[in-house]
Amino acid sequence: MKRLWFILGVVMAIIAVLGSLYLSVWLCLVGGIVQIVEACKVNPVSSLSLALGILRVLVTGLVGWGCFFISAGVCAFFFGKSVK
Repeated sequence: MKRLWFILGVVMAIIAVLGSLYLSVWLCLVGGIVQIVEACKVNPVSSLSLALGILRVLVTGLVGWGCFFISAGVCAFFFGKSVK
């Protein structure tokens, strides 16, 4: 049973790293840049869309680290189960 919890913890750690990279790089950074470009293309420039795009780019690191630490807490729970 300890081996199952250990394997589940390792899988969760891999998912944590990949999930935080996906959220921070693709959704926030790339999505924010695309949103900024699309907001600038419109004839009357939408200031709200432009501001939200800039905000997405600025919080990229915060979102990535936050997702990673939350996922790391879940992984620690599963690794803790395997140690006992």
